[in-house]
Amino acid sequence: MSDQEMMHDAVRALSPDDIANSVEEIRVLEGFQVSPVLLAESVWRDRYGPATDPEVFGFSDKRAGGPGLPNRLWEAFKGEWYKFACTKDPKYRELRTKVSSLKGKPATVVISAMSIAISQQLGIGAGILTPFIAIFLHGIVKLGFASVCTAIKDNRHTSMESQVES
Repeated sequence: MSDQEMMHDAVRALSPDDIANSVEEIRVLEGFQVSPVLLAESVWRDRYGPATDPEVFGFSDKRAGGPGLPNRLWEAFKGEWYKFACTKDPKYRELRTKVSSLKGKPATVVISAMSIAISQQLGIGAGILTPFIAIFLHGIVKLGFASVCTAIKDNRHTSMESQVES
């Protein structure tokens, strides 16, 4: 069994309720047909402001007409998550093995391990990613890897800025 298959097996063993308890937005929307990718993007906007606001993380690096830092971080996170959960990219082999070894542990332990590893790739604090990883995991446990990976792949090239009202 590959490291990816073992990691998928460990994630499928997580309890949806255990994951949902870590992010309030999951509980609020339980029972609704909401894409985990769209839910996570909505939570990102609620927490970090409009994708066009360069001040959200304390930086003023927005180019005229270009995406702000929140949008670039969101897109980078989705890209890293996709590499980790949806491909066999060797960059995440160690993390997939670690997640596999955590099978049977509480969801918070698994979510924390993923948050730490992926946040290091992005150069941001793990706490920023924790709720979004939980939302994606909840979607995977409820809908399957293929559904969430397809939603991320289809959504990766759609900037949040194109959805933000002027």
